[in-house]
Amino acid sequence: MRGAQETMSGAASNYDVPRLFTGTAIAFLICALSFFTLPELRPVSSSGLYVSLTFGLYTVLMFASSYVEEEHNFWYWATSGWFCVLFINSMRKEGSSPYLVHPAIMALVAHRVIRRWNQTGQKYAGADDIVNSGIFYNNSFVLWPLIGVAYMDITLRLTRHVARSIATFDTEPEKGDVEIESTDQHRFMGTIAVLPLVGTAFVFKLAFTAKDAPELTHGTTPDLLATLDGLDLVGLARMVFGGLALSASWITFAEWRRSKRRTRRGKSGRGGESMPI
Repeated sequence: MRGAQETMSGAASNYDVPRLFTGTAIAFLICALSFFTLPELRPVSSSGLYVSLTFGLYTVLMFASSYVEEEHNFWYWATSGWFCVLFINSMRKEGSSPYLVHPAIMALVAHRVIRRWNQTGQKYAGADDIVNSGIFYNNSFVLWPLIGVAYMDITLRLTRHVARSIATFDTEPEKGDVEIESTDQHRFMGTIAVLPLVGTAFVFKLAFTAKDAPELTHGTTPDLLATLDGLDLVGLARMVFGGLALSASWITFAEWRRSKRRTRRGKSGRGGESMPI
């Protein structure tokens, strides 16, 4: 009887307990190390109070077992509350900015659209959302071009970073100069390096959608769907994550080299390491 109970319990919850303890220990170590990076608690500010309240409530809520599937709703409300705090503080200082075009109000509108874009969790999983609305449902010619534009924007942003990293190793700055600007040749090489990664990510998204939500691929040619059905999603995902890890490592190393060059030449700053994406 005990053997049968252990077998059924293992089938229901086949967890690797040593790995759970290892993960918990690593998470605790990260929290302990992050404590030393916290800013000074004084003077007390509205942002500090809000962050403390948010973390406190989140810590309490994590003891609710039925809360796991709805955790994102907490962050939805916390984000909305923070935008409201920013709006109130800004209006108290300025007092003359138009309400409707205020950045905090625009962020609230965008946040609301994001919340209704795709219902998740358990409570609202079956509710209507924007993705399943009449705008995109059975209208692949509207949805997928927008997705393609988003991926194209990501391609351009990654290309700028990769081109900058290539320029770091390709040439040396002139005397008295530190920064190395990327040329058209560097940007072309960056595009060639980034396109396979972004293309694979787009194919993975299309193939995953075709299997998980085929209603969002209506209008796609049957031959293309048949080709996507034969793809290995796990392999595609590994290729994408591997490419992201390789790109991040390369760009980080290039920025480190650029920072060391600035240090040798007695220049302050990080050489534009935090260049806007």
